[in-house]
Amino acid sequence: MKFNEMIEISRLYDSYGKLLKVKQQEIMNLYLFKNLQIIEIAQLKQVSKQAIFKIIDACSKRLEEIESELGFCKKLERIKNLGENLLVDWQDLNETFKDNKNYLNAQIKLEKFERILKQLQEEL
Repeated sequence: MKFNEMIEISRLYDSYGKLLKVKQQEIMNLYLFKNLQIIEIAQLKQVSKQAIFKIIDACSKRLEEIESELGFCKKLERIKNLGENLLVDWQDLNETFKDNKNYLNAQIKLEKFERILKQLQEEL
């Protein structure tokens, strides 16, 4: 599996991994997060390399199918990007208000809004 594919499958696993069977979760966790090679997992689980490969492949496809049906990860990514863009725009607006006579009042509101945007980003 290529590096970019592993990142995507890891992201999908974070969201949908609990929908896999326990055995599948164990193998995917070893492969994705413990960085074990297929041969190492096969030895650990006392099965063939082909069996582990098939499980990883099936799980990857299943996670992609779930994402295709639900689209939760794509929506989450769009929300994250919107929040990042909004934060940048808000910081630009903050700079604009520095020359305004009502700066102090505007600054308090801007800082509160900025904290909320940062909390949103952290949650995502």
